[in-house]
Amino acid sequence: MKRRFVIGMFAFILCGIMTMMSSCSEIKLKAAVEAANSQCPMSLGFAGELTKISYDDDLVVFAITMDESIVDIDMMADNPDIMKAAIKTMLANAGDEAGVLIDMIIDANANLCFKYIGRKSGKEASIILRASELKEMRTVPYTN
Repeated sequence: MKRRFVIGMFAFILCGIMTMMSSCSEIKLKAAVEAANSQCPMSLGFAGELTKISYDDDLVVFAITMDESIVDIDMMADNPDIMKAAIKTMLANAGDEAGVLIDMIIDANANLCFKYIGRKSGKEASIILRASELKEMRTVPYTN
């Protein structure tokens, strides 16, 4: 009987520690996203600008306003697999700061969304990378 109690208490404490660690990862990610968002809008050259970065409901969203004379939003929406592959390539070749953010997203078990918005039409195309996909594509861990 005493052994069951000890095992039960150990399991309860372990669950509490895991919850606290998860919360810490989410707090770090939220702070990083808020800091990055404070730098918005960020120019992406002729194609558009990064207008907002947000973190809600386990989803980090990069909202990017695009010049539709250069980028076809409908084409992006109609070809999610090609867009996802392009985003994965972009993230794989990004610098250390992006790598740290990707690690934070993975640690918080969050997902990543790139939301492309047409400047004139307001049309949208969104590509979501799940935490598991981000974990798979990470080849070299970054240090915090």
